[in-house]
Amino acid sequence: MNFTIYKCAFLTLFTLFSLSLLSNCTVTTAEMRELMSKAEQGNPAAQSALGDNYRYGRGVARDYNKAAPWYHKAAEQGNNIAQYKLGLIYLTGNGKPQSYEEAAMWFKKAAEQGHAAAQYQLGNLYSRGTGVAKNNDEAIKYYTQAANQGNTDALYILGNIYQDGLVVEQDFKEAAKWYRKAASQGFKNAQARLDKLCDDNPSACE
Repeated sequence: MNFTIYKCAFLTLFTLFSLSLLSNCTVTTAEMRELMSKAEQGNPAAQSALGDNYRYGRGVARDYNKAAPWYHKAAEQGNNIAQYKLGLIYLTGNGKPQSYEEAAMWFKKAAEQGHAAAQYQLGNLYSRGTGVAKNNDEAIKYYTQAANQGNTDALYILGNIYQDGLVVEQDFKEAAKWYRKAASQGFKNAQARLDKLCDDNPSACE
């Protein structure tokens, strides 16, 4: 694999650690031609990376409408990154007509392949009953899958769920556990919620 033409796609996967690198990531004309050639030959990683370039305006003018078909080609080949990003496109309506049902379908395909962000997004859809029938058990299942991979949003929302006790039995110890994991990754809101929880319920944090 020529790492150079996929470099921005790789950085996108690790934005928590490389925001400054991602913001400065550029694609040359030669790199774009090589990536286009591989994408047209059916390489799903190249197709997904090309979708990224159109989505973020790297080496080409930003164009969500051109990003979407490349994500779709890669997603249909089982590329879970493209499946997740296609889900985002349907969720937001940027590049495709907004469809929560389509978003849920693609998030689920990616989630079943272990994509943490897709698991989190699918949890949101089940929690709200958007694009799928509302199902709190399914929401918690997908939030937990994402949290177990270190997804900070999922960690934080599980803390909220167990602290509030609206859809599960209230469990301050369990809430503290999830908040602590999110806070350890620098999630300031999780740290604030954890501090308040421990002040109000010291036994939960022993």
